[in-house]
Amino acid sequence: MPVEKPLHEAAGFILAEDVRCDIDMPPFDRSAMDGYALAGGFESYRLTAEIPAGAAHPDPLEPGWAAPIMTGAPLPPGADRVLMLEKAVLESGRIVTGAPAGEGDNICRQGQDIRRGSTVLTKGFLLDSKAAGLAAMAGRTALKIFRRPTLALMTTGSEVVPPSTVPGPGQVRNANLPMLMSLAFASGCGTSAYLHIPDDFEETVEGARRLLSGSDVLLAAGGISLGAHDHVAPAFEMAGTRFLFREVAMKPGKPFSFGLAGGRPVFCLPGNPVSVFCTFQEFVMPALRMMSGFPDCRRARLPGICRFSHSQRRGRTNLLRVKAFLDGEEWLLDMPSSNGSGDLMSASDTNAIAVCGRDLDGVSPGNVLPFSLNSASVGERSPGWR
Repeated sequence: MPVEKPLHEAAGFILAEDVRCDIDMPPFDRSAMDGYALAGGFESYRLTAEIPAGAAHPDPLEPGWAAPIMTGAPLPPGADRVLMLEKAVLESGRIVTGAPAGEGDNICRQGQDIRRGSTVLTKGFLLDSKAAGLAAMAGRTALKIFRRPTLALMTTGSEVVPPSTVPGPGQVRNANLPMLMSLAFASGCGTSAYLHIPDDFEETVEGARRLLSGSDVLLAAGGISLGAHDHVAPAFEMAGTRFLFREVAMKPGKPFSFGLAGGRPVFCLPGNPVSVFCTFQEFVMPALRMMSGFPDCRRARLPGICRFSHSQRRGRTNLLRVKAFLDGEEWLLDMPSSNGSGDLMSASDTNAIAVCGRDLDGVSPGNVLPFSLNSASVGERSPGWR
């Protein structure tokens, strides 16, 4: 549902209404610069009183008269041109034109920029600081925008301990919850609640119910595979989730699942940190953009020239963590070595995901792959989005 935001808080949101201007802009004929308002085309002019910006009703000018005028000041009746200050010469109390001013020169006509009733901002526009200025010119102090969704986060695993804890035998630190919280924070979407749940069916059901009760979107990381201790899918179904699919033909991220609970999206991400990051970028971020009102939420695919070799089995799309950089007008792609989807360190110096299609058995240096730049914010305007 759209909500109203003051102009200074609306940047980065999608506009949920058309904005029309209630006046002409400029609202009157005005001077485009400091100089002299002139009545008619003469070689010299008699001087009258100055017209400052904000003057309400300047006196009319008779032919052959000039009035000093400030930038933005209203043009007096009878004036048909403005002489730039630096092109005017004062001789014996008269203004002499060093360079002739043509009729209409240096005048901004009423309604020249915006006509009364015209649309200055359209629904679906990604608002920025310039839009705030335009809306203010149109007489607005607030705008209706599409609200960004609130996220609830769950990580799972009995072997997972908080980052502040030194792991014991068989334990690992929880990298997924801080990473998901960071992704949610950077995306501009609020986090309503978060939980870490051990590998226990009843606790997972109760956690899902709690998180679903106060959020627009539920994200879970881990416990979505088919192992004996992977309880997320059946527990979420018990909590009211209807899964639309349970896996994708993709590496990393094969167990990625998606469902709905009372109309609210439920994303279940694999537990390995690289899988969490990749599936968030590929699936979750576009959905958040769609829920935030973006007319086109698809990730833009750019062509990049590989400077690495990669082999894979056909039948499953591979998401390659790469570093993309411009060389002249071409994007080049480097890929660091990796120990798999649990190796977050290898992805720390990458900024993009390249897509190696399921019909390929690999790539070699010089091959071209489509790639998308990683996105931080839902409201980001960058080559990473259409």
